[in-house]
Formats: sequence, C-alpha cells, structure tokens
Amino acid sequence: MFGIKDLFSKKKTLKLDRKINVVFLVYRPSIFTSVRSVYECAKSHKDINVYIVALPACMEEYADGKQSAEYEEFYRSIDTEMLQAYDKNEDKWLDLSELSPDYIFLPMPYEEYYLKYSFTYLSQIAKLCFVPYGYSCLEQYVHFHFRCKTFLANLSFVFTSSLTEYGIYMRNNSKGARVFNIGYPRFDLLNLKNNTSTDKKQQLKILYLPRFTVEYDKKHFFPEGSSFIEFKENVISWAQQNDDCDFVIRPHPVMFAQAVSMNVMTQEEIDNWKKSVSDSKNMSLDDATISSYIERLLDTDVFISDFSSLLVECFITRKPVIYTGNPDGMIEEVQEMLESFYVVDNWQEVEKILSDLKQGIDPKKELREKAVDNFMQGREYNVGEKIIDILIEDFQQNSKK
Repeated sequence: MFGIKDLFSKKKTLKLDRKINVVFLVYRPSIFTSVRSVYECAKSHKDINVYIVALPACMEEYADGKQSAEYEEFYRSIDTEMLQAYDKNEDKWLDLSELSPDYIFLPMPYEEYYLKYSFTYLSQIAKLCFVPYGYSCLEQYVHFHFRCKTFLANLSFVFTSSLTEYGIYMRNNSKGARVFNIGYPRFDLLNLKNNTSTDKKQQLKILYLPRFTVEYDKKHFFPEGSSFIEFKENVISWAQQNDDCDFVIRPHPVMFAQAVSMNVMTQEEIDNWKKSVSDSKNMSLDDATISSYIERLLDTDVFISDFSSLLVECFITRKPVIYTGNPDGMIEEVQEMLESFYVVDNWQEVEKILSDLKQGIDPKKELREKAVDNFMQGREYNVGEKIIDILIEDFQQNSKK
C-alpha cells in the first residue's frame, strides 16, 4: 500500500535451519504504522514467516463498532491473512504457541489491552519486541510504559524513538532487554512518500488535529489539553468564509466518545456539529482510517495541531505547524522543532497566521527547514530493515548454541 517494499533488498539469502516466525499483534490498526516498515521488510524475506493477529476491542469507546470497520479497512491494506486472537462465536482464544513464534511485536505497553495474553505468557513462547506507538515528546509518557511491572521485565528487544527515550529505558532496564536507538520506523513511510509525491496543490489544504482530552483546556492541563471545545465553532465559521481553502478535521479516534463520557458534549450536539461540517462545501471530517494517514499528512499545506503523537511527523513534512497545545515540558530533542512552530493561545492568533500563510507570508520557513535538517541528521529511513536484520542476527546466533 505504501510502496515501502522498495526500501528493502528482497534477495537476501539466509543460511537457516528453518524459517523465522514473526508475529505482529494489532490492537488499534491506526498505530500499526509504527511497525509497518518492519512488517514489510519481514515480508520481503523468503526465510521469514509473518503472522498478523488482531486483538479484540477492549475499550468502551469502540463499542459502537468503529474498530471493526477499522480492522476491515486495515485488512484490505495488507497482503497477509489476519488471524483473530478471539473468536466470539466460539468463545475461544487463539493459542499463539501453535504459530511457533520466535518474535512477537507488541503494539502497546499496557497489559490490560491484551486480556488473556499476559506479558509473562507471551514471553514464554517467544522473544517480545516493542516499538513505541508514538514519538515521545514528553518524558512522562515514556514513564507510563513502566506502569505495568511485567512489561519491561519480559521484553527482549526495545527500539526507542528518541535518545531521551533510550536513556529512560536503559535506566529502568534491570532484566537485560536489548535496547536500541537506531531510528523510528514510522519515518520510513514519510520518506518514501516525500520522494514520490509531486502533485501540485490547487488550493491551500489545512489539517486540524484536535486532541481527545476535551475535558481540559490547554492552559490548565499541562500539556495535553484539547482546543476542540474552544475552536469547534470557529473552524466552521472560518472555513465557510474562506472557501478557497480545503479544511480537514482529523480528531483523535476516541475524542467524540470522550466528550460524551465526560459530559462535555451530548451525542446530539456532536451529530449537529458533524452535520455542519458535512454541509460545508470545503470541509470534511477524516475518519482516521489507516489508509489515509500518511497520504493525508503529505497532502497537507498547513497543520493546526494540539499535542499529538503525530507532531513530529507533521514537522518532518516541512509544512507550517500552528501549535495549539502547551509548549512547556517537551524533551530537549524537540526544542528546535517547537521554535519552528507558530505557537498560539487563541483562535484570533490562528486566524492571523492562516491569513498570512494564504498570502505566502511564512516567516518561520527558513527556521523550519533548518530545524528539520538538524532533527533528521544521523537518522536514516531504513529502520524497518535494520530491526529485521537485528532479529535475524539474534536468531542465527541462538541457532548455533
């Protein structure tokens, strides 16, 4: 789907006694992008068997069936049979040991999402691998990974997204997991698309990324508050007055469910708001499916974003970012990125920057270009291949014992 296979050599010959079995557990397909290039590289090796196992929905927000639709769309985007961890009709769990896995990639560090598959059980049948599902701009997010005591204790391989994250894992790594800081596989996808996307823009395309924490505003909930409640009517009004722009809103997948559960909005209010968006000829609501994720980022001219795991990816596209979140507390590695953002406190400031950008006034362009170059210095775009090479080497070494 993403054309990632072009990154990898398909003619590697391995001298192995048998094929290597690699399992990817999938909880939310939208975060599978963190290991997508790893998966594609594994698929390119004739000496590796690849399995994708879908975990059942276990978050209340997905009770309306959205995740089922997301899984269906995800299944169409891959060329591997997707196994179901749980058969609801038979009330039966898949015995993962029957796949004879050598390596299992975990999608999240939180054991409650795995239900019957405890980290201890999984580590008894394979070596566990973890790639963070988002680039960690905050140290506190990395520490959240360790709230489950059995997570790091049962890992064999960790591939961190940043030097800061690497340091935190090393300081907490008392059980001997192998921790690597070789780059972030999600960046593999952006590089390919940047190299192949040459479409000329017919109109200014704006992407708004509101956070799900709608019960907090950005000023009083450091740093994760959402701008949505404050901006939800403004974005519609502005878009209707600027019909020469294409305005797309891509909320966090659980934002609307969170608004209802926290009594911030009623379902009727949400439905009316969505109708206002659909009635606007130049607005659309992105349903956050996996297929549109990379394409959407690279087809955008201007980002308006709360704090998000996508911030770094928006930044790497070299497009202007109007940052509506709290800039305090970010790790050192993204400070230059923050300086290249247009940081705002209210909608009036957003309007002013959008007006300037429409006229080609982009005073932070050179700063942004330099910041991206500095950030990507030393980072490569073949991280998925590197990860698979590490696992192959590990398998070969252990086969000789």
